[in-house]
Amino acid sequence: MDSVNNVLDLYFDNLEKEMPDNLEAFYLYGSSSLGAYQEGSSDIDFIAVIKKKAAAEDIQILKRVHQLMHKNSKIPLDGWYVIQGDLGCRDKKEIPALRFNEGKFYGENLFDKNSIDAYQLKKYGITVKGPS
Repeated sequence: MDSVNNVLDLYFDNLEKEMPDNLEAFYLYGSSSLGAYQEGSSDIDFIAVIKKKAAAEDIQILKRVHQLMHKNSKIPLDGWYVIQGDLGCRDKKEIPALRFNEGKFYGENLFDKNSIDAYQLKKYGITVKGPS
């Protein structure tokens, strides 16, 4: 059975091979950070902070990584890719973000910095890579 750590190790290995040096930080929120994770029914909710706006080639790479993860893991990844500068910008309530869930790309959406996801990240988030 997959564990969250094993899934994240595989994810980081694949991401680093395909897109080296673009990941600024990686945070877990949701059931993983709230102590409510249930093997077999929970997913891994994450926010990945990337250094630069994703070009079309970068999006294709992320699609491949997420499809591979979905194929090789029983624990689905559900997350957002945001740019560091957008995340830290105080005058924007919503910021552009790439959305992936269960191996599928859902395009560029707006991540609401006042959402429950943002609140959970700020209050209970677990830093996996990068600054707290």
